[in-house]
Parts: sequence; structure tokens; C-alpha cells
Amino acid sequence: MVLGFDVSKDEVVGVLINKRGKIRESFVIKNEKKEIERFLNDILSKYQRITVGSEATGEYHNLLAKCCLERRIPFHLLNPIVTKQFTSNQSPVICKVLKFRYY
Repeated sequence: MVLGFDVSKDEVVGVLINKRGKIRESFVIKNEKKEIERFLNDILSKYQRITVGSEATGEYHNLLAKCCLERRIPFHLLNPIVTKQFTSNQSPVICKVLKFRYY
């Protein structure tokens, strides 16, 4: 499974896609350590293998990246120029960039 996130100061908006690239779930969580940890723990209890990615957002993506790496979840940081050319809703695009290795 692939999780793509659009990260801002206050929230983390994400989607989960399957191996065919279809959106399975959508998420909105607060960009706070406890919320992200709780979310990742829930995801790991459902899925054995996941990959996570987000755009580089200055500092706002750092907490998500750190929480993923602490759990040994592969995390990919994407150049915003790559994702912005596709759409304004970044989460699905980030998932597809990760899924098809366009980074």
C-alpha cells in the first residue's frame, strides 16, 4: 500500500492507494506527534507493508517523516514541482508518483 500526504502547518491530508492505483481510504489528521503516531500505528495494524511520501514543505513534513522513520516505514520526500503540475489536490498525486516511481 502507498500513502501520500499533503502536509501543512496544521494538518496532514492523505490517501491510501492499492497496487492498482485506486484510492482505498482518505485521511485528515492534525500535524501533531501524538496524532501522527496514533494514525501510523493504526495503519500498521491493518497493513504489513506500506510506503509513505509527501512533498517537501519547508519544515511541516519533518514530523511525519520522523514518525515514519522511527517505525521503519519507507518515507519518500518529493519535489513539489513534480506534483504541482498535475492537480491542486496533492495526496492522490503523491501516491501515484510513489507507486509508479516517478521520483
